Amino acid sequence: TSRFIAWCKANDDACIKLFSDSVKDAKEQGRKKKQSGSPKETYYAQLANAIFSNDEDPEVRLLFQTNPSALIKPV
Repeated sequence: TSRFIAWCKANDDACIKLFSDSVKDAKEQGRKKKQSGSPKETYYAQLANAIFSNDEDPEVRLLFQTNPSALIKPV
């Protein structure tokens, strides 16, 4: 959870794009709606890397290194 939160704080725009940005929210915050120029899968891969590449469990790290899609899709 802490890695997820840290990634979201460091990647504010990507986080907004990943978890949807409504026109209503953007207007209330006095900004334009942010739309992704990249597929969401790109951001999911970055997020998964931030979470799993430094996991305490060596088996999880190895799984992510050898088969990242096994952990990216559930994210």
